[in-house]
Amino acid sequence: MVCAGVSKYDKLPGEWYGPGTACYVLRDLVQMHERQQAGSKTPVDKKIFRVHVATQGAVYRDEIQNLMTRDAKALFEEEKKKKVGERPLAHPLDQQWEEELIDSVESSEWDTALLLLIPLRLGLKSFNEDYVKAVAHTFSLPQSVGVLGGRPRGARWFYGALSDGSKILGLDPHTVQNAPRRRTARVNGKSSSVVDLSDDYMRSVHTTYPEVFSLLKMDPSVALGFYCRSKADLDSLFVSVQSWKEDNPDSPELFSVADAVPNYNANVSSAMNDMMMSSCSLADEDTMSDEDEYVML
Repeated sequence: MVCAGVSKYDKLPGEWYGPGTACYVLRDLVQMHERQQAGSKTPVDKKIFRVHVATQGAVYRDEIQNLMTRDAKALFEEEKKKKVGERPLAHPLDQQWEEELIDSVESSEWDTALLLLIPLRLGLKSFNEDYVKAVAHTFSLPQSVGVLGGRPRGARWFYGALSDGSKILGLDPHTVQNAPRRRTARVNGKSSSVVDLSDDYMRSVHTTYPEVFSLLKMDPSVALGFYCRSKADLDSLFVSVQSWKEDNPDSPELFSVADAVPNYNANVSSAMNDMMMSSCSLADEDTMSDEDEYVML
């Protein structure tokens, strides 16, 4: 994580990582690991999950579908080239086979599981009390893997909360201890020095003393995490979030869900056209002349 922060996000060792930066670093490391898996000569039984970081508190289904069916789309391109090679003289409008391929990609299952990370700012300088119940509710969702956050200038990983939102449960990762030992092992057929993560060492990095404090004392900068094994699992998450919104209309939503990323260019163009048309209809035709100019700012 330190190497990824230095190379891409200008974070020197020891500098503060906000939840947003941590999400992007996690995404980059998982992508790197996936490339290593793909290039490995040893067959991999199970692919690593993929990470999607939802910016501006908005989750778009089409972005996730594109990410999670990347292998299926690559297969589609291969099949498309094969079809074109088989029928090079086919009429350009006679491409029913291409429509069938596109339908198969859109309805295809995911290549692997998804870790959905949603960085949020729930207040300016302090945590906004209006979000307390909504944040506490996220821990009850089966897809939740907790919340990245902390107290001001003190990182924490939160794994639970009381149902009324009065208290939140977190773990402090800042226990100082000796680094693990290294040992020699064979990796991809070559002798290499690896970190020896023994059972005793792994037990030592998990504290037995969870921290409990008021949710209002959290830093307003957080990141929600959800692990979805399939598209059906993600749809179930969205249904649960929508159901809670309907039951709690007075509580502000933490994030929004939409089918597709909006085309802002199209929206701006149509809005400008409407403004121009309304201006022309309101203008007095008798006062119009060839010297009249419209300036777009």
